[in-house]
Amino acid sequence: MYWVEGKEQTWIYPTRDSADEPFRHSVELHPNAPDGVYAIRSIQIQDDSGVQLEFDSDQLRQEFSLTPSTSLTNPNADNISPSLLEAKVQSAIFDEEGIRIPVIFKADDNLSGLQSDFIIELLSPSGSSIQRRHSFDQNGAFEGVFDLPKFSASGEYSFNSIRITDQAGNETHSEEWVETSSVIEIDNPNGDITPPELNDFELDAEFDPATGRPRIVFSGNANDNLSGISGIYLRLNGPEGTSQALDTWIYEDHYSGNQRSEVDFLHYKALTSGYLPGTYLVDYLRFTDAAENEINYSGDDLNAMDMASAINVLFQNEVSEDLIAGADDRDHLFGSHDADDTLYGGGSDDKLLGGGGDDLLDAGSGNDTLDGGEGRDRFITTSRRLSGFLSQLERDHVLVNLTEGTAISAGLGTNTLVAIEDILSGAGDDRLTGSHEDNRIDAGEGDDTLHGAGGDDTLRGEHGSDLLVGGEGRDTALFSGDLADYAITPTANGFLFRDQQAVRDGSDTLMEMEVFSFADQTLLPEQLSPLGEDFDGDLSVNAFSDGLLVSTAALLVERAAGTRNTEADRPIASMGNLINPKGRRTNSDSVKTQLVDAINNGILETNANGMLDLQDAHVLLRRLLGTFPSEADTKDLISSPGGNNPIPLISGADQQSVIDSWS
Repeated sequence: MYWVEGKEQTWIYPTRDSADEPFRHSVELHPNAPDGVYAIRSIQIQDDSGVQLEFDSDQLRQEFSLTPSTSLTNPNADNISPSLLEAKVQSAIFDEEGIRIPVIFKADDNLSGLQSDFIIELLSPSGSSIQRRHSFDQNGAFEGVFDLPKFSASGEYSFNSIRITDQAGNETHSEEWVETSSVIEIDNPNGDITPPELNDFELDAEFDPATGRPRIVFSGNANDNLSGISGIYLRLNGPEGTSQALDTWIYEDHYSGNQRSEVDFLHYKALTSGYLPGTYLVDYLRFTDAAENEINYSGDDLNAMDMASAINVLFQNEVSEDLIAGADDRDHLFGSHDADDTLYGGGSDDKLLGGGGDDLLDAGSGNDTLDGGEGRDRFITTSRRLSGFLSQLERDHVLVNLTEGTAISAGLGTNTLVAIEDILSGAGDDRLTGSHEDNRIDAGEGDDTLHGAGGDDTLRGEHGSDLLVGGEGRDTALFSGDLADYAITPTANGFLFRDQQAVRDGSDTLMEMEVFSFADQTLLPEQLSPLGEDFDGDLSVNAFSDGLLVSTAALLVERAAGTRNTEADRPIASMGNLINPKGRRTNSDSVKTQLVDAINNGILETNANGMLDLQDAHVLLRRLLGTFPSEADTKDLISSPGGNNPIPLISGADQQSVIDSWS
């Protein structure tokens, strides 16, 4: 849209030949075009899905460094506005269709000539503007009627202006005619003098599916029981320090003649790239009915009615931003669709939407809604933004259930979780439950209860006496230290792990776990305690010295004998055939020597499978040599004959030496 500053505005519609070409348009001015500054007031761009961008002249200057204006001096300029020569108004006429006011107008322009269309504006008793467009004939005359709806209110109607334009673009509003015009008094027995009533108005924000950017959602309810609602118009002022304004028709039904008495309205406005993050404030919310009654609700009016008058919409303004933080007000925080974001809600009841990427969502206090969106997203129960000390929330006792989509505590409030895969909690005694997805749950300090539920989950108890239950799926328990740092005791339903290093993993009870991941290696349950017997003869069952000793020795012997070519899970029952220290056996020192020599010389190398591999085994055996059964007989360690079988991990003279010594 462009205009000669202070004169008529004109919309033009540039086109292009193909998607690769720029938009172009050329405006042919009238030979009598007036002198002045011709300026672009607004540029609106709309794609095929209806998403619109809009930039005013200030934005064109500041954001694009454009000069959206030019000056024109025309020696043949028509700089004189047209004149209204005659105006007559007669008494109103009532019929079944409505109310008609006969009018006569005549105008003239002495140089460029009149444009045929002109606008008559009438003010209703409530002060609303009622406009009708008509056309002059070739002599600049019009004789016709100004029509009003049949429910028009009784009272005084006055003509406010007649807008006449000449071919050069000069405009006359003819307000001076108002001083001499008569006021029309209408007494309408069907008159509707009551404007629409607003019952509810809400502001919300969500991702716009067309643009991937935030959009504001306007919703509510209004009624007008006689003539019906014809229009709802909203203006939002943009963030402080900007000249942005968001104008939109929320609802329109001006011409149907059958306007609804009650309207549940729902409307969206995308915050495309021309809009900035911040607080959007209601300037006015205008309702009009079919009788032309009008009422405007300001932001203060909405506050007094306990309805929404502002919305905080916070999102990335620059691609480099990865932290989006709210304050103590009710905030709507949006991550990016192509970045890993950190969203912090702060106080009040916030809405956090991660979008794409692997996001961290920290709700803060209040009853919040957190939607991770696409990617692998983590819910943080603590205010870890406050570096250097623990916040109150970090010591809160939190109940998080990803299956139910809830997170509840005294400090957090009651939160709703959507599309969240992982949990990171703080120092309280927390109860954390996963979902059918593959979850990772880190409990932090405190005596916590972790339940993976479905999926292949990863659980870490950290400091404190924790209970870890894997649930369905192949679940992994994470530990901070090496295997040798833990005292491991089999239980009826799993294992008890006690970290022997102070202030680290504490003492944890594990159930329904399939994988145990330490800093130096990863083991399966049967590798911790395959038989639950006292294999090392120290009068106690220990998962480390008994279970690991047997499974490691058996694996090494079978590899050396060539009877195990793959590392498939070993049936527990077969372990009894490999070693039985309660019998009478000898020469265990020879077995130890050969194993240690083979490992120390690098003859037995690391396997690339998921089972206990041989490189890890040598660490365990070196720690356990002093507890290996002294009465074991080497030949009884071999489950099958065949001393000359090939050994894949040993070659040359070393191969034959190891075979001979074990056969």
